[in-house]
Amino acid sequence: MSIVKALAAFCSQSQSQQYIQKVRNLGDAWRTLADSNDAKADDDTIIIETTFDMIMKIKNPTDDKRCAVEFEVPSHQSQSQPVEANQLRHYHIFPDFGTDFIWRNKSDPFYSEGAYIDSSEALASFPSAVLEHYDKWVDTYSEYFKSRCDDTGDFDAAVFPNNREEVAWTVAGYLLAWRIALADEIGSVEYSPESTTYMLEKGKETEMTVAFLKNQLRLSMQGEVII
Repeated sequence: MSIVKALAAFCSQSQSQQYIQKVRNLGDAWRTLADSNDAKADDDTIIIETTFDMIMKIKNPTDDKRCAVEFEVPSHQSQSQPVEANQLRHYHIFPDFGTDFIWRNKSDPFYSEGAYIDSSEALASFPSAVLEHYDKWVDTYSEYFKSRCDDTGDFDAAVFPNNREEVAWTVAGYLLAWRIALADEIGSVEYSPESTTYMLEKGKETEMTVAFLKNQLRLSMQGEVII
């Protein structure tokens, strides 16, 4: 099952354009972004440059045994003093209408019951583009939820009008969650867009991303939700 199709579903949606700066080697499965031909780019490596200071590279995406995922943060500068393990931050991101979708996890040194935290506080040390696009991502879900569930009183209704919109939103959140997880002061980010939780920690880039994209591919192939 090719994870390339899940990335194509993400890149082809209009809501995704705000998160993507450049895409290479994804093929013709998407049309709304201009593929940049780079002589230095490896034809077997998909590259997605985001607008929030992160680049994803997937080598050998069609080969489960050789597939490898890397994330790069162009602005990253290592801290002179590593953060002590007991001071690393741990967050849990999941959609909950009326919040910023981010909580301190139980491993966080500042965890307490009801550990909700404002995105502006959680992302205060990040480049402004990270907070800006994270808040846009939250707003996308919140606007759909309000119009399709809250305003109608039908809380069993699908939040998104179709599966491709849901996949696009979920992939954007996954990339944002990884951008947060890659920071020196972050120990882990749990990302729970649906019933599955993905534990994002440095060193688990390939394992988590392949599993995540396979799940998104299954979702994108399901029958369309009727509006």
